[in-house]
Amino acid sequence: MKSKILISILVTISTLTFSQDYMDDIALETCECLSALPDTLATERFNMELGLCMITAAAPYSKRMKKDYKIDTQGEELGRIIGVKMATICPEDLLNLVNKSNVSEDLEESENTIDGYVTKIDQDKFIVFSVKDETGKTSKFYWLTFIETDFNFEFTSQYRSLMGENVQITYTSQDFFDFRIEEYRTFNIIKEIQILR
Repeated sequence: MKSKILISILVTISTLTFSQDYMDDIALETCECLSALPDTLATERFNMELGLCMITAAAPYSKRMKKDYKIDTQGEELGRIIGVKMATICPEDLLNLVNKSNVSEDLEESENTIDGYVTKIDQDKFIVFSVKDETGKTSKFYWLTFIETDFNFEFTSQYRSLMGENVQITYTSQDFFDFRIEEYRTFNIIKEIQILR
């Protein structure tokens, strides 16, 4: 997808023949912000952070951008215009962005496994299983997607029967933005549950 964005930017460069000084400032600030982002960010989070870089840099010029480009300081059009400027100011950073995205899109999600017993099942916005492992550490696991099981019962209606059971959970870890603490935190997403006998 980012390759398509880069192609779109390069095509736009050839057609965009005028420049605004403040657009150079926005692009420069976005380039600096982009170069400060860690390489280890997941693709989705990286995209969000890059978008925030652009929005933050463009915010002081929102009225001028609305007048000159007929856009507000959010959305794809902003990204396209700033991307064009970035291609002339920091082309290496932009190419690194595309290369990094191609690598991260090819990486498979790594799955982990834990054995333990279910000490608690919370029901809030999502179902959350608290599982204590053999070292005594309790971790939370979130039911957000389809879960593979080999149970002899309908899991969606009888998941509460796992309370106190020894289980093996296969999960992936993903970072999501938690608005309550205003930062990203790691959530363990359940992929598979097996009862250990």
